[in-house]
Amino acid sequence: MEISGNFVRSRGYCVAPLANIWILPARRALSPWSWGALNVTEFTTGYTSRVGGGFKNGSLRTGTWVGYNYSSLRQEDMERTDTAGAADAWQYITLVTAVIGTLIVMLLQDPIAQDIAYHSFADTRSFFGIANFFDVTTNIPFLVVGSAGVKYCLNNASTGFWPGWFSLFAGVAMISFGSGYFHLNPSNDTLVWDRLPMTIGFMGLFVALLSEYLHLRVGRALLIPALLIGVYSVFYWHFFDDLRLYLWVQFMPLLTVIVMVIFFRPTFSKQWMLLAALVFYILAKVAEFYDGEIFILLKGNLSGHSLKHLLSAVGCIVLLLMLINRKLLDRRNQAAHGV
Repeated sequence: MEISGNFVRSRGYCVAPLANIWILPARRALSPWSWGALNVTEFTTGYTSRVGGGFKNGSLRTGTWVGYNYSSLRQEDMERTDTAGAADAWQYITLVTAVIGTLIVMLLQDPIAQDIAYHSFADTRSFFGIANFFDVTTNIPFLVVGSAGVKYCLNNASTGFWPGWFSLFAGVAMISFGSGYFHLNPSNDTLVWDRLPMTIGFMGLFVALLSEYLHLRVGRALLIPALLIGVYSVFYWHFFDDLRLYLWVQFMPLLTVIVMVIFFRPTFSKQWMLLAALVFYILAKVAEFYDGEIFILLKGNLSGHSLKHLLSAVGCIVLLLMLINRKLLDRRNQAAHGV
């Protein structure tokens, strides 16, 4: 398939679909009366008093999409409250800059092609008939922690905006299969299946944070559009060999973590664990970059890329532990929870 250089370099073609599947829903969701914090009663185990039939006694009841019946949310739950999460205008400007500003900066760059050398990994050993054995098998922890996270989200109504967290851990679990498949035969074609679940996880995390730090209505409006943008970024790269949008999808949610923790008042305790998980992911990217050097340093026992998988899985474990152990906050008990 031949694509002209001008067509590939068109910033408009890359970003135009975003307006229809994200910006318009966001505009409706982020109307002035929806800015503010989550009403603390929205995240109690007695959820059915606020949400029509989604949960019963803190557990998921079948028959509603991911446990929520949003049409039954009372109007007072959508009004701005004075609980955790209220922020000044400059804080929202910082957030918008982190999200939209980084997208604009990325799209102003020249197209970024996939380096074919990326597929040349240091550890190519085969065991038990499995090619690239350690790069393949070090994906197993993703399946373990992802499955545990999915189960926790399904069984706990107090998880917060749990459809976002569910998407995160579902993506993590799928990475085990996608990345394992890619490492059996590294190529651009197999890399698609590695990156697709990653975007689901990143965008799930992004929307979960927006919902819990701003308002439930934000998550309700943006989750599906955000997931679609993540998937679109992978196929845009695959067909036009341009990584710009995919790189934004990968790194923008991580920048959002920093902005939320520093500039916004939390709705839940244990938010320092978000930063701890981010540290593990940064270490994972460093290990990936020094794939060969780490393989030599560890005397051929483990490569940097395999170590990247393990460090990333540890970061996901930290996020799951945060969900399990955190408590709902309000102004009166923030100090007691050390946040």
